[in-house]
Amino acid sequence: MLRKAMLTTSLARALLSGACAGALVLTLGTTPAGAGPNGSPQGIAALAPKLPPPVLAQLEAAQVARPTGTAAPTVPVDSRITEVNLPNRLSAPCGVEPGPDGALYINEMSAGKVGKYNPKDGSYREITVGPPAAAVGVPRLIDGNMWTTDGVGSGLITSSVVKVDVATGKTTEWSLGLRPGSSATDLTQGRDGRLYISNGGADTITEFDPHAGRVVATYLVPGALLGGSTIIQPGRGTALWTTSMLGNQIVKFDTATKQFTLYPIPTAGSVPPIAVPTPDGKVWFVELIGDKIGYLNPDTGAIKEFPLPAGSKSALDVEWNQQTGPDSAMIVADDVTGKIYQFDPNTEHWVREYPTPTPGSVPCAIGFQDGKAYVSELAGGNLAVIPDH
Repeated sequence: MLRKAMLTTSLARALLSGACAGALVLTLGTTPAGAGPNGSPQGIAALAPKLPPPVLAQLEAAQVARPTGTAAPTVPVDSRITEVNLPNRLSAPCGVEPGPDGALYINEMSAGKVGKYNPKDGSYREITVGPPAAAVGVPRLIDGNMWTTDGVGSGLITSSVVKVDVATGKTTEWSLGLRPGSSATDLTQGRDGRLYISNGGADTITEFDPHAGRVVATYLVPGALLGGSTIIQPGRGTALWTTSMLGNQIVKFDTATKQFTLYPIPTAGSVPPIAVPTPDGKVWFVELIGDKIGYLNPDTGAIKEFPLPAGSKSALDVEWNQQTGPDSAMIVADDVTGKIYQFDPNTEHWVREYPTPTPGSVPCAIGFQDGKAYVSELAGGNLAVIPDH
């Protein structure tokens, strides 16, 4: 379980990359609910030749069955789920970022590319951002450009931050000067216009000036136990939110004061890979090993946890549908069982279960567009689609 926790830092939501190349545009097929995988890879075995050994080890560790603890009641199964087959079924898609243009931007973890999927016409354009071995983060659309992190660095020894011109595919890359063994995993923009980058393995957040193209400062996350900070997302005011996976904490960083506030999770050793702030002020999180989801009330410091439904083994991502308001349901991905769940944050109850049609799919990350939830399948090489959320 410890190995799973440590390696998830570089896998869970981090991976994209940047160089330049021609764009590939094609129309994708779909796999309907209940149908076979239609020649799709069978779980992680098909990815083995394509993935770096640490990432493969993490995936294998994630599949190991373990006690779930106190489970929530069984929830109804909903078959209204389809799959969009991506062009390269072995590309290991993970991060999913909705764009203002109606597209979804998806990192292809084992291909060094970002895919731009248009749900309206089914087209898929690939943008090469780096070598296939590059460990790149979730694509973020900021000020008309796509920004991401490269956890390895294109031709560098250290991690880097990468700017991509979506129209031309041109990339610009800056070294972050991190020590060997650390890996930039995600970035976001603060209200000050700076980029803030979470660095797994180094337990730091780097402040980067995108206009000057330079690192401003690097801040050490206190008490992180070298377990890696992960996804970083903006909340209310000047707050940014991330997690300390092995430190078992929700982490708040204030870009104005440069101060950290730590919130320990009650379940020991839960390994939280992501913290998601919502407009009502709460910060939701999932537990890879604790087998729960939960939320933090930053005003009081109180944390409330909810066991996963019966039969669940892990939770890798949780997302709230920001496009339709705070009353929308949340979607949770179980990377071990291949199931996707709907949770109602108002009643605080599980609502539905959506089993992915492809066996061993490893649901990884969630994005919303036009009322639908799109979930990347790391081992399935698909986008699972859940309507009307």
